[in-house]
Amino acid sequence: MISKLVEFGQDARRGLLSGVEKLADAVQVTLGPKGRNVLIESQWGEPRITKDGVSVAKAIDLKDPIENVGAQLVKSVASRTNDVAGDGTTTATVLARSLFTEGIKSVAAGMNPMDLKRGMDSAVDAVLKFLDDNRRDVTSSDEIESVATISANGDKLLGGMIAEAMEKVGKEGVITVEIGKRTKDELSIVEGLKIPRGYLSPYFITDPKTQKCEYEDPLVLITDSKISQVQDIVPTLEYALKNNRSLLIVAEDVEGDAFAALVLNKLRTGLKTVAVKAPGFGETRRALLEDLATVTGSTVITKESSMKIEDAVKNGCIGGCGKVVVTKDDTLILDGKGGKDSIKERIELIKARLSNSAAHELSEYEISKLRERQARLSGGVAIIKVGGSSEVEVGEKKDRYDDALCATRAAVEEGILPGGGVALLRATKCLDAVKDTMDNLEQRVGVDIVRDALKVPCKAIADNAGADGVVVVAKLLESDLIALPEKKGLRAFMKSEKKKEDSIGFSYGFDAATGSFGDLYKAGVVDPAKVVKSALKDAASVVGLMTVTEAVVVADQKEKEKLPKIPSFNGIETMCEYLGEDDSCQPTVDALNSLEGDFDASNQHILSIVGIENLINISTINISRNSISVADSLNGLPTVTSIDISGNHLESASVSDLPSIDTLDFSNNSLSEFSVENTPNLLTLDIGTNKLLNIDFVSSMSKLISLDASNNDIRSLSTSIIAPILDVTIESNNIIQVIDDSPSKSVITSLNLTQNGSLQAVNLTSLYSLQHLSLQYTSLDVLSLSSLPTSLVSLFVDHCSISYISFTSFKVFPDLTQLRLNNNAISSLDPICDQQDKVKNSQATGQNDNITNRMQGKVEEHPDIPPFEDDSDSFALFFPKLNSLDASVNSITDLPDLSDLSMLSSLIFTDNQLSVLPFDFLSPSLTIASFDNNYIASFVPNSKGEDPYLSSLFSAFKSLSHNQPS
Repeated sequence: MISKLVEFGQDARRGLLSGVEKLADAVQVTLGPKGRNVLIESQWGEPRITKDGVSVAKAIDLKDPIENVGAQLVKSVASRTNDVAGDGTTTATVLARSLFTEGIKSVAAGMNPMDLKRGMDSAVDAVLKFLDDNRRDVTSSDEIESVATISANGDKLLGGMIAEAMEKVGKEGVITVEIGKRTKDELSIVEGLKIPRGYLSPYFITDPKTQKCEYEDPLVLITDSKISQVQDIVPTLEYALKNNRSLLIVAEDVEGDAFAALVLNKLRTGLKTVAVKAPGFGETRRALLEDLATVTGSTVITKESSMKIEDAVKNGCIGGCGKVVVTKDDTLILDGKGGKDSIKERIELIKARLSNSAAHELSEYEISKLRERQARLSGGVAIIKVGGSSEVEVGEKKDRYDDALCATRAAVEEGILPGGGVALLRATKCLDAVKDTMDNLEQRVGVDIVRDALKVPCKAIADNAGADGVVVVAKLLESDLIALPEKKGLRAFMKSEKKKEDSIGFSYGFDAATGSFGDLYKAGVVDPAKVVKSALKDAASVVGLMTVTEAVVVADQKEKEKLPKIPSFNGIETMCEYLGEDDSCQPTVDALNSLEGDFDASNQHILSIVGIENLINISTINISRNSISVADSLNGLPTVTSIDISGNHLESASVSDLPSIDTLDFSNNSLSEFSVENTPNLLTLDIGTNKLLNIDFVSSMSKLISLDASNNDIRSLSTSIIAPILDVTIESNNIIQVIDDSPSKSVITSLNLTQNGSLQAVNLTSLYSLQHLSLQYTSLDVLSLSSLPTSLVSLFVDHCSISYISFTSFKVFPDLTQLRLNNNAISSLDPICDQQDKVKNSQATGQNDNITNRMQGKVEEHPDIPPFEDDSDSFALFFPKLNSLDASVNSITDLPDLSDLSMLSSLIFTDNQLSVLPFDFLSPSLTIASFDNNYIASFVPNSKGEDPYLSSLFSAFKSLSHNQPS
């Protein structure tokens, strides 16, 4: 354990002051319209250039521990002011420096620090009251633009953009600032109600290019309950289908059979649906759903009400809107069908709650949420997209936009004061009365300390503009009785004479941008009252405590230096684990709380991970291609959506409590044990190229849509495990058997079992949603159609050992379009079925129904399947929609009858043993045909003798080479 150093009295305060001075000097240069930039080294990417005071303050960490404590305390002043007002951080910092400097001077002179603090607190209270009495409400767009321009360091284009945005969406509207993709700034107005939740599954996407789901005139169903049973939504789905309308479902969650039904209907039948998770939590969620219901004209079906979700249509709970646009992250509802009077009444209720926020004891968070709701219901969101020629320029400009936006909101909320530090300067005249009420000398000195500090912001602004700050402050303090023409320069002002009969207003001051004097209100030099007050209040609060500090406790820096040095990989600070007597140290990842966005530590030779649980603001983690052998801390990460730890040396891993995770990649490790728990939103899991023996752990992942478990050592596969997953790849394993244990639901559409050399038989009949099946490079010797689901669209069984296809148990595949049987040992494709099978199955021909009927156990006849007529059935009877057939590299001697396959366009029969090519057996729809490397010696013409038909077949032939001459 590291020992501590304790400093007392003057030495402690001197160290604190040194740290405060260093931080304040760096921050103060940014103050005012002619303030300078600060260049900050970045751990991620390029250095950052900014004039944002709080960003500069946050970047500073000093080597001396006592100096660093002082700097951190003043940094907290800037951060607190930024949190409350969103601006004024530089002013707060220079005020804190002045207050602390003069305070410890007085303490060093022998004054009582407690009385000094009482005098300072009384002075600050008087100044805050003075500022409140002299503030002016914002009444025009020009004043809003002035506030934004000043906060943006005099950038009129930026100020104009914010003023325009506020004018369009209203003073209570939502304005967001984003990084754009162009060189110029852009303003866009989003009309409608936007909620911060996107689609539950990418399978709801209607536009793959933009990754959006868009529907015109959809129905809207809203509930605060979970929907898990398909029976709950069947009536609403049928209603939407009957009226040819799309459907938006907003619920706490959609899972189980209901989720499967929505996805499969979207994929298979084209039913236009999209499900969105309800926004917010607790009471906030209920309020947001009520707002949404008001806008769309629907009714929220709550857990407490007697209404049921399946009765939504019957009870008139369904609403609607003109258009809905759903992305991964949010949902925009345009032209809601709700009544305007209802929406107006809802807005008034929110306003009433805001006006009585004190009586309701609302927190700042609750107040901000109420304002957001009010803005959404008002129907306008402004988005400012910041442009620039480089990432550094865009980042610097975005900082100024954020400050200006916060300052503008503060001005609208509590009014404005003259800028340039003049408001604080004018407030010094109210302190004479306060000083007279003080009990002793120390308290009166405390008042004077505040008086001197109030002059510092104005002086610093003038100094940064190239003027003499001391002279400007002195003359402005004299100007209470001096009248000068507006826009008069500093030199003329200094030569002016007092004229007692003239009077100067409260807003008269120095415009640092032009170097002239005048009415700052008219010149547009204004500050939000909330910003000025917060800066003073926060600075005085922290400095008052620092002034009465008598001891400082810090870690011994010399002992710290004896610890193993911390290596750095790609800008990421890492933490070493001390491993014994040889002082060896292995690199690890120690993630910092301050990191945000993407955490990339790939290909850095990291051996283990420590401290990952501290990544509370990270959205993606990439620690792939390292040498990590232990991963025990990938738990409890609330904001992480993606983790990539592929290409490491993990032998076991456990993942749990990741509520936002949607993608996990543990491929290319040496995993023999793996578990995943409490990942309710996981969509994609890649565990390929490991040593896993089973995948039973995926059964708990209710929303998983993609699983890759290829290149493992899986021996047995259960259909109940893979049925709820849309896309499954388990190629290159050692699967011996597939157990069909009749899963209760089937969502799977694609299954790849390629290169499982030990697999000799499969039974997948319960996977009634399966569309694409690949059984290539397995040991199948018989292809039994009775073991396959009739929902198949494509079937690949090439490079196996199949000698024949079993049609014994009659089954029809009404949607199969692609069949690949090449590189087997098949001698014949002629289907022969016995009469018993035909009678038993003649009525069960409609096995490709939509998901709603499947869930309810309904079976309908398929219109495309002809009845049985003779013993030798047409190949088309089993695959009526076959479009492509590849039976090359087999031992087939006779061509099956393909004449009834009206949709067959591609036929590949190369490398077989055909001796005769009967044109009667070929489909007239063929566009590609190939019979290379057979023994064809003759053609049998079409029995109808139709020459056009014969010529069209010849034009379709890709090749007839390497056959016997005809």
